[in-house]
Amino acid sequence: MLKDRSDEEPRLEGKRKKKIKFSYENVNKHFYENLSDIEEKFALADREKSTGDLKSAQEIWRSQVVFLDSALDFYIHEVAKLGIIRIFNGDWAETEKYRKIKVSMDFALKMADSHENADALLDEIDEINQYNCFMKFGKIQETLHLIGLDADTSNQEGINDLCSRRNQIAHQSDRLPNDTNKQPISKKDVQKYIASVKSLVADINSKVKEKEKDLSEN
Repeated sequence: MLKDRSDEEPRLEGKRKKKIKFSYENVNKHFYENLSDIEEKFALADREKSTGDLKSAQEIWRSQVVFLDSALDFYIHEVAKLGIIRIFNGDWAETEKYRKIKVSMDFALKMADSHENADALLDEIDEINQYNCFMKFGKIQETLHLIGLDADTSNQEGINDLCSRRNQIAHQSDRLPNDTNKQPISKKDVQKYIASVKSLVADINSKVKEKEKDLSEN
């Protein structure tokens, strides 16, 4: 765990010889590319349903649920990385949770050896995040608090419903325990989940933009 340095003298900014570059625009670009790929599958499902093959259409809708939650998970990973880098660079305010991030000894040694090794932070964040899953609303909120953001709780129910359905599909073939039949799914179900994710992402983006606006004005 990182040492609590709250009582120590402030760091000398001159020691940071280069800032890590990480594009907020790319975070959005990646999410909406993933979302577009998911939404394009509606046409395929519609075609299968129109031919009377409802079973194939339902399997496509189930795949959309899984890919949608994966897209959200990746987006939160990217937002977390953005926020940690911004804080590290001194652009966003530090949080208590940020000060308590656990890092590897390998990374600590690199940073102690030379501040020119700051780019190692990117690899360290990826290493930490590969073991984290950002699908339930509570986990997403916890991660956002790490970087000084807060998500609107109005999206909590929709995001948790998506996570539950995704897990049911991915881990139980969309069957309830002790039930031999797959649970029904419809295009409207998928559209509802997409609407919840879009709402959450729009909310987070608006708050990131405010921080980025403050950064550009300073």
